Amino acid sequence: MRGPQAPSGVAIRLGITVTVWGGYFVVARKAVATTSPEALAFGRYFVGGVVLVVLVALRRQLRLGRRSDYAAVGFMAAMMAVFNIFGFVGMKHAPATDAAMIMPAMPTLFTAVVAAALLRERLTGRQLAGLLAALCGELLVFREQMLGGGAGGARLVGDLMFVGAAASWSGYTIVSKLLAGRVKPVVATAWAAGLTAVFTAPFGLAPAMSTVRGGVTSALLFQLAYLGLLQTVFTLIWWYDAVARIGATRAALVNTLVPVIAIAMAWLILGERLTGEQAVGAALVVLGVAVAAIFTGRRPSAAALAEAPAEP
Repeated sequence: MRGPQAPSGVAIRLGITVTVWGGYFVVARKAVATTSPEALAFGRYFVGGVVLVVLVALRRQLRLGRRSDYAAVGFMAAMMAVFNIFGFVGMKHAPATDAAMIMPAMPTLFTAVVAAALLRERLTGRQLAGLLAALCGELLVFREQMLGGGAGGARLVGDLMFVGAAASWSGYTIVSKLLAGRVKPVVATAWAAGLTAVFTAPFGLAPAMSTVRGGVTSALLFQLAYLGLLQTVFTLIWWYDAVARIGATRAALVNTLVPVIAIAMAWLILGERLTGEQAVGAALVVLGVAVAAIFTGRRPSAAALAEAPAEP
């Protein structure tokens, strides 16, 4: 009889997970060039959300314990829908590197502040220093854009969409903390993902049908498989398994590699490059988020297990 899986297997799957999440920015940037953002937001969860719900239902784990839990996952789904629509619309106007520096990192900043204010979670000195370093890094990365010298109006709109997406993911994460100990993270995610397909349908169903009538290309099938199945289903399951096996802190530390991988892929595949100043800022962001993830000032708990990764 086989014993528990070796840590190397968990590490491999976790490495694949953060690589897939980093690749999202390149895949999404290419996808919005030929498909409407709303259609992509709906299509991703029409595919991935349904599959994830079915997998959880087959394990007979879909039932929630309280009526308030249904309201909570409904709110999480609304935030997930906003995150995806804003993210895809932003990709239409701004580079993938901009998204990579905002969407994975800024939810950590927003969540820490909101959790401290509403949930009375204490910020340690080291955690606060990490968050401030990440904020300074973001300011360095986007200094030219904020001063009006490095971006046109369209790029600024895209960057603001990314900020809105990050804020919505923070809302998702805060509510997921409230379900800790009562609802398994993968179950809450399945409910949220399935409902996200419903919530994005009014915006994305008609564009999606138009895309289908125009002809489904192999590129679109790959993009939907990547975004809907690989990213939304398999890597999320692997992520929560890794958190349970190696702890939330270690998993969160690995998750800080997502923007690094995304920037490298955007450079190799899309030809996007950072300036020297932006590279320094990006390093500060990654370092700051890593410090904030390590020095939380609390022992790993059910809340840590439930905390949603800042995945795109």
